[in-house]
Amino acid sequence: MILLLFGFIGVTVLYMIRFSVIGELTPISLFLHHKCLSYMPAESLYINSLSALVCGKNFDLLQDSYLYTSTGLIHLFVVSGSHLIVLKKIIDQISKLFLKKEFYIITILLLLVYCAVCQFNAPVVRSFCFLSLSTLLTKIHRKWSPDYILFLAGFLALSLKPEWLSSLSLQMSWLASLVLLIYQQKLQNHPLIVRQTIFYFIFSFCFRILGFPAFSITILCVLMTPILEYILFPLALLTTLLHVIEPIFAFVISTLNYILSLLSYSSTPSEHDMESVKYLNWVTIFSCHYLLFFKKEKT
Repeated sequence: MILLLFGFIGVTVLYMIRFSVIGELTPISLFLHHKCLSYMPAESLYINSLSALVCGKNFDLLQDSYLYTSTGLIHLFVVSGSHLIVLKKIIDQISKLFLKKEFYIITILLLLVYCAVCQFNAPVVRSFCFLSLSTLLTKIHRKWSPDYILFLAGFLALSLKPEWLSSLSLQMSWLASLVLLIYQQKLQNHPLIVRQTIFYFIFSFCFRILGFPAFSITILCVLMTPILEYILFPLALLTTLLHVIEPIFAFVISTLNYILSLLSYSSTPSEHDMESVKYLNWVTIFSCHYLLFFKKEKT
């Protein structure tokens, strides 16, 4: 609890004096981001998708991301926790293969560099904080609950850039991690429909502001996300390194776009107030942490 108190005070002070560590690193981040974009195959028809997956670049045109936004799969093209987890596994495997050992400090530094490549967007920084804290605690043989580490990681991300208090992307990333923890700790033995209902309820405020149309989208996301996140990002990385396999990446993206277009989902502009939604999201986040951390099961 003392750590949480210090975190709250730190974020408040930094917010008041308008100091941001992330802001100070912006020149380095921009250099690395543009360097990453320079390695993209310029002739690719899907260079926007490739740049989003690897370099964390936003889509330039609405029509380029419309299919992903309307079906709730846009998170696959926003570099965040799942991308860092995949990248960490790749680094660990390479380290084991060539160095016969995992060097966790090097892994953390490489993940930090990748955060800079992606312009330190809120979801990737929050995920980096969580992975780094989890790794360091494991190495010093400290067993802290994942939900407590997640809470600390969130506060650490906010201390690096207090302006993220109003970031919807940070909230959605935080909520996604919370949903996974709730599944693991509270809903392991519950039917799929119960878990999907919980997921939809937790994200209901986000869905309303983004204009997602139906409950069925959550089913689509849960069915497709585990497959796509372990295909699209590694394939995009390989395509960036080996331009010769770009036709394979193009085929996968075009097939995905074709399938999503057949579903005929559409999003409608929301009339809800963005600030009210962000406030309700914070209420949801802290309520979930209360459920996970303070609500002890009876023995």
